[in-house]
Amino acid sequence: VGFYKPHLPFVAPRKDWEALAGVEVPLPPPGKIESPYWHSSSEFYQYRLPFPAERPLPVESTMQARRAYLACVRYVDRQIGKLLRELESLKLADRTVVIVWGDHGWHLGEQQIWGKHSPFERALRSVLMIRAPGLVRPGRSCDALVETIDLYPTLVDLCRPRFTRTEHPLDGKSLVPILRGTQESVREAAASYWKDAVSIRGATHRLVARIRDGRPDHVELYDLSEGPDSTVDLSGEEPELVRKLSAHLPAGPRL
Repeated sequence: VGFYKPHLPFVAPRKDWEALAGVEVPLPPPGKIESPYWHSSSEFYQYRLPFPAERPLPVESTMQARRAYLACVRYVDRQIGKLLRELESLKLADRTVVIVWGDHGWHLGEQQIWGKHSPFERALRSVLMIRAPGLVRPGRSCDALVETIDLYPTLVDLCRPRFTRTEHPLDGKSLVPILRGTQESVREAAASYWKDAVSIRGATHRLVARIRDGRPDHVELYDLSEGPDSTVDLSGEEPELVRKLSAHLPAGPRL
């Protein structure tokens, strides 16, 4: 089942907006990221906004936009709840794998970006929740690095279809060892792509690079151990870490 929200425009039912009326919504950390991968949030600003389209948005407008996004999330949460209740009523809940996932994250003013379309942490970290009754103990969480291409081999492992092989080898890795707690991870790093940029997420840092003529170009490195919104490029200070993460870039010459 696909849900369009929380997508622009941030319009949600009144009950979801009013439910957040008394909720204190935190402001994004200050600071703009100085990078050629930064963008001016054109998708966000093309909509008719209920406040002046200033760059950056002032505090009151920022709070309103962030609250509207959360109202859209609350709306989708309610729809997922309806589906789960229907599975219960149809007596299918105990034999249905449910995966809640999103195809990307979203900047809500962090690094002075509103939107996706970036190779940074906020745009590339997305929701992933998996329920597999009788196969996975509920209530567990982890911070293992995964990719969305891992979902298909995970479902193959969980559902055990009649076929035993695929037409082509799979690039994804089954997450079942993580779900069952027998392994802490299945990947050392996770790769993402945006236009000509490739982003490699390690345990504590994110590397961003363009591939030009088969070689990495304009490399940036961000430390995410203190939070997802670093604006300081450390590529010149951490050459060994740059070399380590660049080994996960697409096939071609390494740094």
